[in-house]
Amino acid sequence: EGYYIWDEPYLDDQLEEARMLTDICEREAPDKLPFSVAIPSYNVKYTWGNGLFPEYLEKYVTTIDPPQLSLDYYPVGMGEHNATVQFDRSRIWCDLGLMKKLGEKYNMPIWFYYQGQNLHNVDFFIFPMVRAMMYAGVLYGAKGLQHYTACGSVINQEGDKDIFFEDQKAIHVEFKNLGDTLMALDCKRVIHDASVKPNCEMFDELHAKVSDSAYLASELPNRISVSEYEDKYGNGYMLVLNRDYMEEKAISLDLNGNYRIYEISKTDGLQYLTADATQKICLTLAAGDATLIRLQKSSEVPYTIEYRLSK
Repeated sequence: EGYYIWDEPYLDDQLEEARMLTDICEREAPDKLPFSVAIPSYNVKYTWGNGLFPEYLEKYVTTIDPPQLSLDYYPVGMGEHNATVQFDRSRIWCDLGLMKKLGEKYNMPIWFYYQGQNLHNVDFFIFPMVRAMMYAGVLYGAKGLQHYTACGSVINQEGDKDIFFEDQKAIHVEFKNLGDTLMALDCKRVIHDASVKPNCEMFDELHAKVSDSAYLASELPNRISVSEYEDKYGNGYMLVLNRDYMEEKAISLDLNGNYRIYEISKTDGLQYLTADATQKICLTLAAGDATLIRLQKSSEVPYTIEYRLSK
């Protein structure tokens, strides 16, 4: 439970007032979460184009000092998105990369507000788009996912089930089952294939290359993104995302050694051995979907891991 302090404050006096309201909430209701969300880079004042967005987002963090760094981004229907390039040119990757960097710098968990409805009234809006955006947040280490917005996607104005009700219900179950594991992991690096080309000067600074990877030995297939995680004991994990929201992909990722591969089940959250000693990760990913795996050197004694999130 908590209080929604401010939605997208961006002027200096708005940031200061959001800080004041956060202070009041923390003083008068310490058991409640004071929540605010930063404005994305497609606002009219602080953008990647004029170079002011990084300064704004860091000022947002240092001025408000929120319990979590939350950012929204709703790309479907904007000029940077169309059916041909999909999310390849979107600055969503730059915004998420900067949020990850600042979250690490200020020891602040990050949350992501994803686009769950046809906000811009485009002719084509399907659930795999939504799924890809949810996993995009997780790709960068988000510990909270927020849906904008239920009306017009999950429920209609009369409160009845809408077009994505069943899809959202199902994916919420999946994330609940993956949640204990994801909450135990720190995102170390995010790697995209060469098709991601947003117009953002900081893109390379905010992302890793295959040569930085702890596991990969070759470039990624088209529209595949990978994040590499570790838990506090050094166990290694990888999230593999199919950013293509139109096509299922059967892929093979080359590894730099022999590994035992465990898939974390979306059904029960347990780890299941899928390859005992391999130099490749072979996956079939539905449109906009992702798979979470654990990698263990094949020379080690095999074991599975369960995490329990304290309530």
